[in-house]
Amino acid sequence: MRKKLLFLASSLTLGLGLNQAQSQNFPFRKYCATDSMTNAAMNLYPDYAKGRKQFMEMVKNLNNNPEAARIKKNGGKYTIPIVIHIMHTYGSDNITDAQVMDAVRIINEDYSKSSLDTGSVVSAYKPLHANIEFEFKLAQKDPQGNCTTGITRTYTTLTNNADNNVKNLIRWAPEKYLNIWVVDNISFGAGGYSYLPCNVPPNIEGVVILNTQFGSIGQSNGGNFSARSLTHEIGHYMGLPHVWGAGNTPGASTNCGMDDGIADTPNTVGSTNFSCNTTANSCTGTYPFPDPNGAMPDNVQNFMDYSSCAKMFTTGQKTVMVNALFNTTALSNCRNTLADSANLVATGTNPGYTASPCAPNVDFSATSNRICAGNIVAFQEQAYNLAGTTPTYSWRFPGGTPSTSTSPNPFVTYNTPGVYNATLVVTNAYGQDSLTKTNTVIVGSGNSVAGVPFIRGFEKANFPTDPSNPAESWEREVSGNTGWERITSVAATGIGSLRVRNNNVTAGLKNALISPSISFYNVKNASLKFKLAHAQKTSESNERLTISISDDCGNTWSDRYTKTGATLATGPITASGNYSPQASHWRQESFNIPNTFSGGNLMFKFEVTSDGGNPVYLDDIEITGLVSGMNDNLAEAANLNVYPNPSNGDATVSFALPTATDFTLELISVTGQQIGKTFVKKNQTGTQEIKLSDITGHQNLNAGIYLVKLQANGFTTLKKAIVF
Repeated sequence: MRKKLLFLASSLTLGLGLNQAQSQNFPFRKYCATDSMTNAAMNLYPDYAKGRKQFMEMVKNLNNNPEAARIKKNGGKYTIPIVIHIMHTYGSDNITDAQVMDAVRIINEDYSKSSLDTGSVVSAYKPLHANIEFEFKLAQKDPQGNCTTGITRTYTTLTNNADNNVKNLIRWAPEKYLNIWVVDNISFGAGGYSYLPCNVPPNIEGVVILNTQFGSIGQSNGGNFSARSLTHEIGHYMGLPHVWGAGNTPGASTNCGMDDGIADTPNTVGSTNFSCNTTANSCTGTYPFPDPNGAMPDNVQNFMDYSSCAKMFTTGQKTVMVNALFNTTALSNCRNTLADSANLVATGTNPGYTASPCAPNVDFSATSNRICAGNIVAFQEQAYNLAGTTPTYSWRFPGGTPSTSTSPNPFVTYNTPGVYNATLVVTNAYGQDSLTKTNTVIVGSGNSVAGVPFIRGFEKANFPTDPSNPAESWEREVSGNTGWERITSVAATGIGSLRVRNNNVTAGLKNALISPSISFYNVKNASLKFKLAHAQKTSESNERLTISISDDCGNTWSDRYTKTGATLATGPITASGNYSPQASHWRQESFNIPNTFSGGNLMFKFEVTSDGGNPVYLDDIEITGLVSGMNDNLAEAANLNVYPNPSNGDATVSFALPTATDFTLELISVTGQQIGKTFVKKNQTGTQEIKLSDITGHQNLNAGIYLVKLQANGFTTLKKAIVF
């Protein structure tokens, strides 16, 4: 390419748009986002921007120094310790060791010019086809010097929405190891990404890649592009841009005017749609090397293109990568500590080192952590570092039957409601490891503790517990610092509301609020109403609120309501991350509860997924419905009404008694407390009127929302009363 070097910069949204466009035709292949992530990091970290500038100046100078790649260590081979972090949810995303070994095999073949397809490099590029002489070894010693296979496994739902957030969960010293995180989905739609050297902040160093573009077996989509995606990302990690230069727009004609800074990679627009046109010459005559007439075809077989036939690096690319690894005089904080002989000894990757099998790393999963009493939970051991050993298992299940087991995958019955722990001890000839998981199984009674109507305004200071009736306590599933919390600084009504502070929660993590069990036997035409407040931090913020229903004690959930980003927001964009709603920002939301849920006990889950933005606020949950039965017609004929509404507390309740039946009239507070109750005798018929004060027995009602409940044997009907 032309002998100038452009600053590698592209917008994150550019990379996103490209991935979305490509996924329409190739839904199982996604492009990389190294350019956009590198650019974003340079804007955030000035020292990184300085390091990038220094590195690119070095690359520019290397074009005039053909001896620059002749740095030799370790007998002519450059060994790089790697660690593979598998981020999973105990499903197919917990990929096998075999898939890891396959991925390591592929990158070692690609970086040593030994893959079976190297012979099919086109004749124009055979003289430039370089053996990089890199050897990637799975670490045999962890940062504490303990035995490891170089593979870790971490349970996290962030694997479904991954980016740099997974690096906060597990990260080995980046100056000693090339960290590779294998995930199920990247939050912004990429197939993988890395950071170009140098001065990369340690907290973001390494490669993130999809398990579908990792190796060629198991969860991998297979094919050249997916199998070579890790080769591509490591190329970025070692300093290589895409062959067309800066940005992430392969196929754009403007790429002919860009430069990757490497002399023997001719200008190209880049391959689109994963094509493989080895005769293309998309930028004829734009650069005088290797031939003055510009007849050199595009290097579509280069690992740093987006073609489906990648199989080579050039000599110039080798020069860049080797100098990233060993040029300690011109640069600092680059990759120059990885292949140091002392580091190879520290990581167990030095020549001749033979590791013995490791003690186990214990982990386990359960089919469900919520069941009804009398149901069964299947446990499954998930231990790793077990290669070459025969382990034994010892389980303890307090509250379960059996209470102990030596099976790797036992079945346990829980007959008594409660919250239970589980413990697994795994032993092999080289050691032992144990793990106790708290609150592993939550067993519900299957009985309701509340009925319809159900009203909660979060006025009680002891939320989420209810000391007067523990069975009516709410549950919280907390990720981050706080989860759902009660506050008194703002509320839709009264003094209390609930909040999730997403600015303190890593993007992708979820915080859930779960109601007690509510009886829906013979309830139909039910609905759930609540007050909501939220503001986006930026126009791109995507906090999510999902409300789900369970009819099996929380074992399974059915989503009934979801809003995200701008559709969730009720107030203006607030950049501080500490949004607090004004009174006008509260918005009432509602959705119908299908009659298919009538006939059981239901639980409701309010779950917020963080995007690192502003809090989500919740207040005034109200579930109402019609209790069906042989006298449904009476509920309609009763025509329950409250007027005026709102009132100062002296409103009138009117209703009709079409038949001579006993009726009960109640006033219920927003917290579900009975404020007053009166009886209507069956010798009264026709239209009836009664003051709220007559129901309560006193004149003074606090401001708030109440429900008037009219009930007989055959039906229940409700009406809201608002007191100001």
